[in-house]
Amino acid sequence: KSSTWSYSYFDLKVKNEKGDAGKGSPTDIRLYSEPETAGSWGAGAGQDPWYPWHVRGTQVGYTPLGLTVFKERDNHTLTVAALPTCVVLDPHVMLVPLQVIRVVPQDQSSSYYKWITQGADERQLRNWLDQTRSIERQGVTHPGGILATSNYIDNTPSLWTMKRPDDIWAQAQIQWRLISFRDLAVADEAHYLPTTCSDFANDAIWKANYYAALQQGLIKQNVPTLFIALQVTASNCIVNGLGGLSPPLAAIGLNSQNLTASHELGHVLNLDHPCGGGDTLMCKTSAGSTISATSRMVARKQAAIYVKSYWGVDVQP
Repeated sequence: KSSTWSYSYFDLKVKNEKGDAGKGSPTDIRLYSEPETAGSWGAGAGQDPWYPWHVRGTQVGYTPLGLTVFKERDNHTLTVAALPTCVVLDPHVMLVPLQVIRVVPQDQSSSYYKWITQGADERQLRNWLDQTRSIERQGVTHPGGILATSNYIDNTPSLWTMKRPDDIWAQAQIQWRLISFRDLAVADEAHYLPTTCSDFANDAIWKANYYAALQQGLIKQNVPTLFIALQVTASNCIVNGLGGLSPPLAAIGLNSQNLTASHELGHVLNLDHPCGGGDTLMCKTSAGSTISATSRMVARKQAAIYVKSYWGVDVQP
């Protein structure tokens, strides 16, 4: 069947339960199961068949989450296929809440509206931040039969090629959790397509966007906010992102570079532009993905404040 698997005897279901969304362990996340290997399934004479599976999409938080695997038959009856498994976030990990605001023009017929909504939709952002990718495969299989295809397709568009912040900030045991995705519609073109290289002017633009989103109830105060727009400064500026402001916000554009989002979120974690000692992510003159021990300590101290404020959990910096 198109983009799905078909089973002659059962369909595999995974229940995500016993979590606490208020602690980062939501139970309403759909989990996707997929065969792990290609080729023939089944077993020899007198042997039990063995089918390896992957399950993707679990979001782990600060309270235990229970996962149970069921086989659903054609008559919709369920039988347990695997005993419940309990998972919980490593207690040293800082799970930093992140609210995302996409800045769009009020005129939905504008080509700019089409570019930003197609270039950064919610599914792409969730894929990028949390890797909750759905299965994009085609094929039909039957237990004991042949797996038709084993290609895993990530449909994230080529526009969205920035490094995942989780992959970079894992050095500091910091991970980012998308808690909301909302649109801020603005009439003034400068607020979604700035054309100035002035630091003063751009700071004013993004602070204005922040307070507009706050006033409209799109975001919570004192929770890190990531703005996504067509561009953050004039296209001829060296800077392709913005951060380091109070309130805690970062802004990136569809034209931003590979490490821009991770760098700007570093400013949200109270980092400036240190260089040397292993710092390349935050250093203006030596772009790279490394974070020094000193910067990791600073970032974790600020991350602990966000974790305590939003999740109500104390994690030692």
